[in-house]
Amino acid sequence: MNIAAVHTVGATALLVSGCSAHFEPLNLTQSIHHDAEWGDVVKKHTRRHRVYNWTENKADLRATLITPMLKGYLLSHRDDFGSDAALRVLEEMGLSSEAESADEIQENEDSVLVLCAVFVPNFRQRSFESRYSPWDLYLQRGQATVHSKWVHELRQTSALRDIFPSVDRFDRVFLARFPMRPEPNQHTLQKATQERTTDMQGATPSFLSPGEAALELHLKSSDTHAQVEWVFAP
Repeated sequence: MNIAAVHTVGATALLVSGCSAHFEPLNLTQSIHHDAEWGDVVKKHTRRHRVYNWTENKADLRATLITPMLKGYLLSHRDDFGSDAALRVLEEMGLSSEAESADEIQENEDSVLVLCAVFVPNFRQRSFESRYSPWDLYLQRGQATVHSKWVHELRQTSALRDIFPSVDRFDRVFLARFPMRPEPNQHTLQKATQERTTDMQGATPSFLSPGEAALELHLKSSDTHAQVEWVFAP
């Protein structure tokens, strides 16, 4: 896996594609091939939306959905990143434990994890993890909505940018955790998962379930609204 060459190529591809690019549905039931190139893998999980007011750039959001498959790939390849700095990044993200299979991760995961890189020109709007942040961050699928329950800003390092090539050195970068499942009374997510209205335990389906409806991430302030989405294979 060639990590060193990923940053420039990945960032350029995302810049050209913008928010109008077409992405294949993510597969939530099949592990990522062991020999897959990391640059291709992370690009498939990353979405971008730039918000303009005429010619003014209001916000530039790049969001990477850390699915159980992506997390399993990272854990099993973490030694390939080569440097202590890169391993510290993974440790800060909570990805330094012993490698697990994607199925084990999916079974034990209780949160939806998203890595967000955001550039906001207005320095007064650059706080994301404070309870006084001007931003509202939430996931939506169908009419089911959950807000972030935990936001942790990551340190800006070259190692972070090597692992996640969509990150620019001027970005604020943070991890956001969301509840895996909506509140029980939000029944609309059941329609999004086609005939899988409940899982084997009869619980409300998770946001990371195969189905037709897209999973949307919203980053919203009083005058700016960035939105990206992921679609999952049936």
